[in-house]
Amino acid sequence: MRAETVVGPTGPTSMPAGSRPLRVRVWPGLSERAALLGPGLPWPAPPAPGPDLEVPDPERLDPERLDLEALAELAEAAELRGRGGAGFPFAVKLRAVAEQAGRTGLAPVVVLNGEEGEPASAKDRVLMTLNPGLALEGLRLVAAALGAETSYAYVSDPAARERIAAAGAVWPGPGALRVVAAPSGYVSGEETAVVRWLDGGPAKPTHKPPRPYESGVAGRPTLVGNVETFAQLARLVRRRTEGDGLTVLLTVGTDRGEHVVVEVPDDRTLGDVLAWLRVDADEVLLGGFFGRFVSTGTRGRPLRELASRAHPDVLGCGIVLALHDTCPVSAVAQVLRYLDRENAEQCGPCFKGIPAMAGVADALAAGTAGAEDVQRLAGWGTSLRGRGDCGTLDAACGVVTSLLEQRADVVARHLEAPCGWCADHPERPEATAFAVPWPAEIKEER
Repeated sequence: MRAETVVGPTGPTSMPAGSRPLRVRVWPGLSERAALLGPGLPWPAPPAPGPDLEVPDPERLDPERLDLEALAELAEAAELRGRGGAGFPFAVKLRAVAEQAGRTGLAPVVVLNGEEGEPASAKDRVLMTLNPGLALEGLRLVAAALGAETSYAYVSDPAARERIAAAGAVWPGPGALRVVAAPSGYVSGEETAVVRWLDGGPAKPTHKPPRPYESGVAGRPTLVGNVETFAQLARLVRRRTEGDGLTVLLTVGTDRGEHVVVEVPDDRTLGDVLAWLRVDADEVLLGGFFGRFVSTGTRGRPLRELASRAHPDVLGCGIVLALHDTCPVSAVAQVLRYLDRENAEQCGPCFKGIPAMAGVADALAAGTAGAEDVQRLAGWGTSLRGRGDCGTLDAACGVVTSLLEQRADVVARHLEAPCGWCADHPERPEATAFAVPWPAEIKEER
């Protein structure tokens, strides 16, 4: 098992030259106590549930005598889902790990997954920087409920890892907390890659099944959860104001190099957020490099609905990328080239399929693709989905299908000639042009 553990600060890290401060904003009226990005409560501190908790007996959530089913009921009532991209119901994951631990007699493992592999996302690093104790509080609640003997914080960014390690120095249990330096990469945050790394292997996904809840770190039932997910759970337990719902953390960026991390009540709409931030762009890619172009009506849907997969345009890991200037065809070509570089090189369909799709997208942007090329691209987008382990192939299929189905008129025009933007940018910028510059100076705007 990999034993690298951070026990103290890792030293200063310089900001990229010429980078702008990363703005952080909290929705007006969201109380500091309710906000994940607020100052939070002292850590460590026992939760103090109020009368608004939607469970039979709030005292069952005392961490000293924590009832797992009460915690699951709370997460279920709030419709808490994973915030790392998959959107899986947290209560289902929690119960699955507990049931597997009961069947096998093995003490489970809990992992806070702080590897934010999406280049256009920064919400988890900001949360770990501003309020690391809240994320650790959620980790502690789950570890206590499951009876875990070991908990991990898996974090690649040195500055965020330093903050987690400093907060974790007063970890009150249960068991031990190990803060581990994770490798940075698009696939290294996938849950089986996390388990593989903690077991001493490469941070590359494995074939499923088994999934971590069945056999994870050292063969034990393992719950791997996103940083925001754990923080949201801790906030649910701690909340005192009746009527408080969940919030959503978003990284909103533009192709003009503007980035802001925001926290918004989940009953607000995507349109509300864009209007609040004064972002006026015709094209919006929702969900990052694993995302889709927003369809008609999406801007008017509540974030809660987009996070729950009740709508085809899913929020994913909370990335909202506004394209003021970049052509959607070029944007997809850039994303495909990035995914080609980042794939785990373990599966034939992924190793061969993504560059093939990228080649057609490049030709389409250049105005040299034909109708038969687009037909092949559409076929790959459907037939290759689900045939890779690392997720990059599914991401490629998703963004290609979204372009062809939701921006068919743009594609049709490119079959005749490249648009002005594509003609003026024949070399096309790297997809990392959409990335949040990091390390960053965080500028909180209250």
